[in-house]
Amino acid sequence: MGPHLYLHQMQPTPHAAAAGVFAGVAPLHAPALLVPLILPIAIGSGLGLLRRLTRWRAVAMYLAGHDCTSSLTRVTAVLLLLAGGIHLALVAPHLAIDPLLAVLFGMDGLALVLVAGAAGVWSGWRPAAAPLLVLTLAAYLASLATGAESPDAVGTAAYLIELITLGLVWVPRPSTRSPPPAEPAHTGVIQVAGAAPSS
Repeated sequence: MGPHLYLHQMQPTPHAAAAGVFAGVAPLHAPALLVPLILPIAIGSGLGLLRRLTRWRAVAMYLAGHDCTSSLTRVTAVLLLLAGGIHLALVAPHLAIDPLLAVLFGMDGLALVLVAGAAGVWSGWRPAAAPLLVLTLAAYLASLATGAESPDAVGTAAYLIELITLGLVWVPRPSTRSPPPAEPAHTGVIQVAGAAPSS
């Protein structure tokens, strides 16, 4: 009985293993860890569904604009989706504890997702994204200062993602001005004024 009891005590319990995996993560923030895993599938599935609906003019125009966006814009849009997804994942865990905070998480997450979807398609997506990200960052710092939230891995990661996204939103867009008109090419023909001399 002694050796068996010793081996049983040496085996990690499920709670201890879970605590090791989620060390530094607040329990209410744990669902947000699934967002980076689900997001690529959601993006691929969403674009695939839209490409099947190109018979609708609005969808076709949206995809045409999306396909013409730059790599920087697409990276920014993905980061906006990631930040929005993290906030949406925090809605359900906070509903029973702080319904108002849950509603704010939902509104902020939905706004980030909508701006991400408009990236490169709507000309006003940058002016909309910048103040939204600034308010999100300020709200997180205020919640830490007042003690409403405690710093953890998820909150810190989301803050850094939003900070990087804000920097990318402020990156100047490449100039789209058309180049100056080219000078007319010389044809090699010399025009001589006046009539040809008579013989």
